[in-house]
Amino acid sequence: MKTSDCWREAYSLVKTGEVGRAMELCAKAPCDESIECQYFLGGEYLERKELESAIHWYTRAAEKGDQRALYGLGCVHVITKKYPQALQYFERAAGESIPAAYYRIGSFYGTGCGIPKDIEKAIQYFQKGAALGHFGCKQCLIAYKLQSRSLLERFLARCEHVGVTTRIAVTATFNVDDPRLLGIPGLDVFRKKRA
Repeated sequence: MKTSDCWREAYSLVKTGEVGRAMELCAKAPCDESIECQYFLGGEYLERKELESAIHWYTRAAEKGDQRALYGLGCVHVITKKYPQALQYFERAAGESIPAAYYRIGSFYGTGCGIPKDIEKAIQYFQKGAALGHFGCKQCLIAYKLQSRSLLERFLARCEHVGVTTRIAVTATFNVDDPRLLGIPGLDVFRKKRA
């Protein structure tokens, strides 16, 4: 099998529910050189909380230029509560226009998780992610609007919230792995329906 065929074969296994076989395929030569396989393995190991393996595969993918893997490395560091390292990876991923990275950075600033709380910076990052279509960033911006003193602004924000929530549900129903949904909590129900 050629490296270029590896992900297509692995993905067909994933679609039929044979994730374990897809992982085995991706971990063996020549498939272990496929960026898509490396990224997939990083994600699967992250989901299983096998963090050393997740770091290994995400690092290999990032070294080959997969910017999504930078986001994945940031997520690993969030789990281990190494927030400064996580922030560095998310900033690198945001520099490559990964929308979910803006969501994570905005959340860090909005909550003061590992860094000083700064609502203005949080809003700036959420605006950048929202401009790239990330639904979580849009929801956070709406949440800030809902804190407004103006009744009209709160009403409009609630209307906007209904629209965004509906788009999240529809998108997740058809493709829970859509990058615009990356990092949004509570989507496991859509993954379970798919399985």
